[in-house]
Amino acid sequence: MAESSKIKILIVLNTLGFGGAEVQIARTAPYFDREKFEVQIAYYSKVRQGHPSDMLEKAGVKVTFLDRDNWGKIKYFSRAAQFMKQEGFDIVHAWTGTANLYGRIPALMAGVPGIIGGLLGRRTANGIMGTIYSLTNWRCSGWIVNADDIKRIAEKKLKFIGSSPIYVVPNGIEFDGEERFKRDAKTFYDGIKGARPVVGTVGRLVPVKNIKLFLEMARTMRLNGTEADFWIIGDGPLRSEIEGLIASYNLEDCVKMLGYRKDVDEGIARMDMVVLTSDSEGCPNVLLEGMRASLPVVSTNCTTLEQIVEDGKNGFVVPVGNAAALAEKASAILADPRNKESMGAASHRIIEERFAMPIAVGNLQKVYMECLRRGARGNKKVLDKLNRLGL
Repeated sequence: MAESSKIKILIVLNTLGFGGAEVQIARTAPYFDREKFEVQIAYYSKVRQGHPSDMLEKAGVKVTFLDRDNWGKIKYFSRAAQFMKQEGFDIVHAWTGTANLYGRIPALMAGVPGIIGGLLGRRTANGIMGTIYSLTNWRCSGWIVNADDIKRIAEKKLKFIGSSPIYVVPNGIEFDGEERFKRDAKTFYDGIKGARPVVGTVGRLVPVKNIKLFLEMARTMRLNGTEADFWIIGDGPLRSEIEGLIASYNLEDCVKMLGYRKDVDEGIARMDMVVLTSDSEGCPNVLLEGMRASLPVVSTNCTTLEQIVEDGKNGFVVPVGNAAALAEKASAILADPRNKESMGAASHRIIEERFAMPIAVGNLQKVYMECLRRGARGNKKVLDKLNRLGL
């Protein structure tokens, strides 16, 4: 077993693809206190890789691919457990979704003292999978969710979860590299941006993101006389269907589908507001990204948003599925440039005060230490390490 003077943390997730959970871990891992913590990432499904891989490599965070598909699911558990034991991890955090099986079960087999489950969306806490995740709860030191809404669902839907505490740790967002928001350097987006204001959204083209609602909003705004362009950054299985709707709504001249892009920040910087149309979310990164760029935001009430959107101050929250309400609020923001500017300033203030990455990672470290102390009861080696590090 590898020995370390630091607390060794392994964060396990399904893939390093294009989703919000993958981006969030790539943002978070580099911000841990490296004098006290050694953080590694493991994933087990090799689908098309996205920019989270590049972000982690650039930050010098070690990433391991645990090849579930080629090993077979039975061999996977023993090999993953062997890896965890050899590395001597103190904590294994199943970041979300099926990692609650493919991360926590090997950790149980390896005897990892601090085992943490993760739920980052309403769907991960609901249905039969929630029950399956709960079956290993007897050796789980705690669960981490990123919104109060998800905690309430988990408490109701996940059976047997009562024996483990649930912690709410909202997502964080980094502030370094602010040059990405400057508009003096020409980018791809400057070549497509016209004279009209831009209403944008970012996300995978999957049902839960409800990009169809974004198009319904755009059509309503146009019918009501609001002049704007609408950008959709992201790709996914619904792309062809969405392209068909754009044509049927006669929106080809104002809706631009920009696909998957690594320079999302630069694109957001050239928007006039960010709109989220999801049916369900945890802590939505797209809103945080828009607010960091000092933009007003409009969102469906798809999760706990009280700490993100101060209604009427930095944006608006409308009922899920209500295109007319989205159109009304977005049009109202565009109609008053001074109000738009003040809302953008309020957005930036909220991000700095509540969601800056050092704040988020500090909260996550505290939860990890509480969970590790709970899981390591009687483990003198781990407890001595915690005491030496002042944790």
